[in-house]
Amino acid sequence: MDALPAGVIFALALGTVAVAGMVDELTGAEVNVTVLYLLPIVFAAWFLGAAGGLGIALAGAIAGWAADVATRSYGAPRLPIQVFNLAAQLALFAVVAAAVASLRKGKNREAALARTDSLTGLLNRRGFLEVARREIARSARSGRPLTVVLVDVDRFKEVNDVRGQDAGDRLLGGMGTALRSALRAVDASARFDGDEFAILLPDADIASIDAVLDRLRLVLMQAAAERGAPVTVSLGAATFRQPPASLDEMLRAAGRLLQDAKTNGRDGVRREAFQGPDSETR
Repeated sequence: MDALPAGVIFALALGTVAVAGMVDELTGAEVNVTVLYLLPIVFAAWFLGAAGGLGIALAGAIAGWAADVATRSYGAPRLPIQVFNLAAQLALFAVVAAAVASLRKGKNREAALARTDSLTGLLNRRGFLEVARREIARSARSGRPLTVVLVDVDRFKEVNDVRGQDAGDRLLGGMGTALRSALRAVDASARFDGDEFAILLPDADIASIDAVLDRLRLVLMQAAAERGAPVTVSLGAATFRQPPASLDEMLRAAGRLLQDAKTNGRDGVRREAFQGPDSETR
């Protein structure tokens, strides 16, 4: 349901309010149909937030008032009562909408925290794997290339040993900030494990990947230099024109390239482009 446009969700909720109003009018004063109004309000508040929920709450209160007017034959002297009932019902609906929206917001916040690395502000391993699986499926549908990059901070252990863990944490935090600023909105970056980062580059032009990787390496090196850390970074990048069904296969390919970069002097980039799960080309 989250994939539906907001306008569609609002229209569905509004239509349900209209149905509730008709049922309210047909059943008359003998049957309390408040729950029928609450259902679309809860629905809208959950998927659209407080503003959407309050909009449907207003529509529900007006529909309930219209049903009252049609079935209870209010006279002019009872207008204050009509106004009071409308205000009371709107207040009830608004409280429900606000409570549901707050609950959803809290749930989203908890979910985001569960996927975020507290030190760098990047995704954690869990969050990255979730995003990567979605991007693999999207790449398979669209036929667009997908690149996964693993980054390792060379000699990071020496920073911790010589300067202390706080200095190491500040270095990783600075690198995380640098990565976020250097990547596109559609890209994903994560602190994958210790001093290792993972980057996902969807739809990146294969011809420009090498330049992108060199820029990322320089950005990370600059972040380290700004903190006085004598480290370099090694990158392994696997570009798939047709991504394999298994994310593990992509990560293994990038991992092999990263290890190649580290065993051949560190401070470098190794990349390969794979045609598909069973073939590869430079």
